[in-house]
Amino acid sequence: MMVFGPGGYRFMDFVKVGLPMNLFIGLVTVGVISVVYGISLS
Repeated sequence: MMVFGPGGYRFMDFVKVGLPMNLFIGLVTVGVISVVYGISLS
């Protein structure tokens, strides 16, 4: 909240950055877990 008001951010600014980042991190996590534990994704 300290940067929300003074920075002039809107809620959609956080959605635009957060949604793609969450999808990317989710895919990377699934990939790393499958490699570490030897799970086939097919």
